[in-house]
Amino acid sequence: RIYSNPTQEQIQDIRTEKGLDQPILTQYARWVGNCLRGDLGTSYQSNQPVIQEMAGKLTATLLLVGMALLWIVLITIPLGIVSAVRKDRFCDHLIRIITILGISIPAFWLGYLLLTAFAIRIPVFKVVDYGNLRSLILPSITLAASVVSSSVRMLRATILENLKKEPGILGCIILSTCNRMEIWASTGEDWKGSLYEFLCREKEKDPD
Repeated sequence: RIYSNPTQEQIQDIRTEKGLDQPILTQYARWVGNCLRGDLGTSYQSNQPVIQEMAGKLTATLLLVGMALLWIVLITIPLGIVSAVRKDRFCDHLIRIITILGISIPAFWLGYLLLTAFAIRIPVFKVVDYGNLRSLILPSITLAASVVSSSVRMLRATILENLKKEPGILGCIILSTCNRMEIWASTGEDWKGSLYEFLCREKEKDPD
């Protein structure tokens, strides 16, 4: 019920109906009990059960999270490997700058920048859209950016640390992974030679 100018009697009726006239501990205990039974109350806007409102948005939420996870996997692994293999080179420095920006920029600001760039300046996407995978691209990138940035740095550090311990085994794993991801097509023999030189140099530093 919505009143434009509620009277004191109407306000008191609503407080009694919602149980707001009871002690705060009683209200809290009742709320916890309802939550345990799956009753999250009623929405003030739609006057529908909150659990029903959440269920209606669950599909969109799962799709958004799923696409964000896809970005995390597809971007983190190749960038982490390239950054480790090309340590202290241009690619490594560029990836580190990008990841620092990804960690530093707040998600709400990154989302605003993406909307401004790709929905207003370059209208590739719509500002408000729903119902297709295209509408999930910008939100999922925004959601995944900080996770990708931190994961790339951790993967790079892990690869470099393990290369010092077992350069031969880990090198074969990296070569196999890169081969499956078809990095060879874009980097050619120079990449293989650089990786071989890197592994040999690390082996010389740590002969044990």
